[in-house]
Amino acid sequence: MEPTAVSQVSEQVIRVVVIIGTSIYVSNAGDLYQIGIGGAWSSIAGALTAAVVLFALWIQRERPAVGERAYPPFYFARTILFYGLFISLNYMLLLFLQLIDALTLVPGLQKAGFALEEAKAAKGVFDRGQPLIQLGTVLSSSLALALVPSVTKERKLKEPYQVEGFIFGGVKYCLLLAAAATAGLVILFPYVNEVFFQDSKGTAPLQLLMIVILFSSLSITFSSLLQGLGKVTHTAIVTALALFVKWGLNLWWIPQHEEMGAAAASVVTVGFVVVCHLFLLHNEYKAVNWVSLPWLSITGALTGMAGFLVIVKPSMAGIDNRLALLVYLLIIIAFGAAVYLYLLIRFKALKRRELELLPFSEVLVKLLPKGRD
Repeated sequence: MEPTAVSQVSEQVIRVVVIIGTSIYVSNAGDLYQIGIGGAWSSIAGALTAAVVLFALWIQRERPAVGERAYPPFYFARTILFYGLFISLNYMLLLFLQLIDALTLVPGLQKAGFALEEAKAAKGVFDRGQPLIQLGTVLSSSLALALVPSVTKERKLKEPYQVEGFIFGGVKYCLLLAAAATAGLVILFPYVNEVFFQDSKGTAPLQLLMIVILFSSLSITFSSLLQGLGKVTHTAIVTALALFVKWGLNLWWIPQHEEMGAAAASVVTVGFVVVCHLFLLHNEYKAVNWVSLPWLSITGALTGMAGFLVIVKPSMAGIDNRLALLVYLLIIIAFGAAVYLYLLIRFKALKRRELELLPFSEVLVKLLPKGRD
């Protein structure tokens, strides 16, 4: 996994450098539209850098020894192009949803009675949620995706119970993280809006939109598991169907419910993807097994965390300085996460062997109820 990690870090470094350079240039030149151009070039430069680094590392590590037969030309072309294309489609679901909003939200708002400039401004406010959704989705699914390489069709035939454990564990970790991230953002979004965008416009539809984090994290986890089990094209077809669902719901709901309609359409669409993935996974992992997830413990922990955030939320109302509000918000988020983790342990959502894999495991294990292994 080291070559892929190095290539990804290289891509991020180049992309961030180009974006920062563009920002410095724009701050001096004053042409705000150059930010979009710089962002596009940063993605292209980052992708090219990642490809070059990965290819160089592959040549270095896979160079055949003297006398050994080399791979024929284009040996990996089918895998990279065919499977790479379909796998990429699943990870681009959120981008496709954003594209559909770009094409349908402004016309839909005009049908709802908005003037053109008002509709454009509302679309800009609605787009505030996209970076937060992507960040929440990446953070929520990252731990679960660490188990995905252990889930393959061949390994499931040899070690079915172990692979089923990886499937269950991956979804469980994703659910624990995604549920907390979703609930936290929904409750604290008025102040997140203030910190990042200096006003509270669009708070209600953006709070609804944050629910996408829960379903998108689960959909990425499920699609990765399905791809490991050989169902690559199936997940791509589901993604394609989801785009039609989103498009149709946008055309239907935006003229009636404005931005709330677009947010609800996104939530329903990613929910549709999760349901389809559960159906596809049913033959490999029976749906009845999901009953074993600690639903009551998760609900109890979320309720406790939500209660804590609701209690401390009014204390942020009098803070006018953005930097001070950001620091205070981060402190509250840290305490909220600590409350959530504590309640998960006390409500037996996490077992001893799971806690032993976490930092400060010696302290966390002591929080387990007596008799809990």
